[in-house]
Amino acid sequence: VQLGQVVFVPGPVRVATVPATVGAPLPSGTAILTATSTRPQVTVALDPAFQQLVRRGDRVEVILPDGKPTRGTVARVSRVATQPSTASGQNSGQSEGQGGNSGSGSGSGQATVQVTIRLTNPKAAANLDQAPVQVAITTQAAQGVLAVPINALLARPGGGYAVQLVDGSASRRVPVRTGLFDE
Repeated sequence: VQLGQVVFVPGPVRVATVPATVGAPLPSGTAILTATSTRPQVTVALDPAFQQLVRRGDRVEVILPDGKPTRGTVARVSRVATQPSTASGQNSGQSEGQGGNSGSGSGSGQATVQVTIRLTNPKAAANLDQAPVQVAITTQAAQGVLAVPINALLARPGGGYAVQLVDGSASRRVPVRTGLFDE
């Protein structure tokens, strides 16, 4: 075997495509196959307006096509927005059962930023490949807090907020300090 006839990789890979035709002449530099990781991952086409909110290491919940949730973490957030060549539906993300390229997009042809998510339990998506999934990324969290709808907050004279506490027939306003907001 001469140098350049065999390629060695440091671990297992999955052959994604074989564009070369058996027996056809190959000019120098022609790709004969493309390979991807064997570890399942999810890619999300994120609106660039939210890019600054998502960081490597953020916790993620992925809802698989069968409705079962699995956890993961953000492994990579691209620094470059790309324009999709074709719109491919309204998916929040795509499970890439064995890696590969995601065709996920916002469906509107807008530029997106690719976010790669590594699943905590890769076996949960082991039999999936390019499957649509739903993704919820936790960018902030707080423990031991009171969560109320935003319309329950009452503005106080001089600034700040209160909530109306009802105890039987009596009610009173209790001052609160606001923290995280979500839509």
